[in-house]
Amino acid sequence: MGESALDMEDMHRNQSYDQDPKCLEVEDVRLEPDLPFPTKLFVVSVGLFVLGGILIFSGFISEIFSVEDKTKGIACWVLGGITFIPGSYYTYLFYRAWRTQNPEERRRIMRELEAVA
Repeated sequence: MGESALDMEDMHRNQSYDQDPKCLEVEDVRLEPDLPFPTKLFVVSVGLFVLGGILIFSGFISEIFSVEDKTKGIACWVLGGITFIPGSYYTYLFYRAWRTQNPEERRRIMRELEAVA
């Protein structure tokens, strides 16, 4: 019993853990439960994306076909840009979380989305 303990100490002094096939590495594995899907944030982000696109498109139509007042088109562009930019960003994050193959990356994106909600 005493000799095997001394042999193990000598083996550890002479060889590194990477070279010793008998040594096992313990990885720190943290299992997190799956985060709930933020449905409200998804609906709001897609809604902002669609509403912004519609406002930008209607601003272009108003600029082209309006003879009297062209400021309505500019107002639609501004409101469309204000709603389209955050809507497109968060819709892109949801799309990226859906398309990723790496579960750790998906959890990171969902945590980022959860921080907003």
